[in-house]
Amino acid sequence: MQKKILFTAAIFSSALFFFGCKSSSPATTTNTTSESPTTPSVPSTTQKKGTTQKTGKILKLGNQMYLQESGQSPLGIDSYSLDLSKYVGQTVTVSGEYSGDTLFITKIQ
Repeated sequence: MQKKILFTAAIFSSALFFFGCKSSSPATTTNTTSESPTTPSVPSTTQKKGTTQKTGKILKLGNQMYLQESGQSPLGIDSYSLDLSKYVGQTVTVSGEYSGDTLFITKIQ
């Protein structure tokens, strides 16, 4: 009988302890977000539409290609029809359309 009482008291105490740890007030929680400064990306809130023309230097970081425009963050680029690796290190003018945050290149000048 004494074991049952001890066991029940332990469960009850644990429940009170863990219930007290739970924060139910939104005022006591903080929601912090941080962006990694080393990840090149273009923040977007809406889908970009139509053909876009940009001028910059083609960069290759790992397996991903980027267009570095003057004074801007590198922009992720890709192409189904062109070999972008031929243009690495060159400053070019590209035309293409966005899919998400990636500019799919259809023409390089």
